[in-house]
Amino acid sequence: MRPEYDGVKFYSKEDFGSAWALQKAEPTLASFNADGDYNDINKVLELYNIQQLIETGAALTSWTDEIHKRYCALVKQFEPILGRRFGKIDNSSFVETQEPEADYLDYILNKSKFSDGLDLRNKYIHSTYSTNEAEQQTDYIQLLKLMVLIITKMNDEFCIWKGNKEVTP
Repeated sequence: MRPEYDGVKFYSKEDFGSAWALQKAEPTLASFNADGDYNDINKVLELYNIQQLIETGAALTSWTDEIHKRYCALVKQFEPILGRRFGKIDNSSFVETQEPEADYLDYILNKSKFSDGLDLRNKYIHSTYSTNEAEQQTDYIQLLKLMVLIITKMNDEFCIWKGNKEVTP
């Protein structure tokens, strides 16, 4: 998404920003037209984020049960739009992620598999990072290593997609 993007974002049902996101979603829900122009990927991603948010059961306290049910039914109409945009994506679109690489990503970014993980994603998204410059520099280096890994994997994907059997470093 664009850096200036100020639309609905969905991280998880436990995210404390759900009320804010639902408030952002209300104008989109109110003006939704299934026949509208949804060629802009940001509009499509916004619909997807709204759908994910509503399907968790999240609702604003100002919504009546009737409004919430109407929104639940409305987000089901997003599926054809999402399907047209993302329907061509399946497991064959990706090189299978190797388990050690996935474990490394998990260790660096969160604590879902490793209780002693660095949890950099949550640390910086939720502004709980240290003010110690040395620790921030260490985190920065870890993220740079992670970026190198991701870019290398992207290169692998593109080489395979183009039909090259050799992966160029």
